[in-house]
Amino acid sequence: MTSSSYNQSDHVTTRVRVDWKLSFKDWTYEFASTLCALGLLGAVVAVLFSYDGRAQSSGALSLNTFLSVVGLLTRMLLIFPVVEGE
Repeated sequence: MTSSSYNQSDHVTTRVRVDWKLSFKDWTYEFASTLCALGLLGAVVAVLFSYDGRAQSSGALSLNTFLSVVGLLTRMLLIFPVVEGE
């Protein structure tokens, strides 16, 4: 006859302590990259609102060129956290 008694030591639970300061430190560049991308997106919105209904000036940098360059920089900044996550 076997008796099955409950032994508390059979079910050991371990707690994992996470040092939040270290875990966020590892993600510093990814957070900075995302924040810069959001800042550039805000700059695009601000420029588009300022040019709304106005004719483009014939300066050295056209609106299309500015938006293209800022869009490229934004894509580069947003792909950085994806690439670093591997």
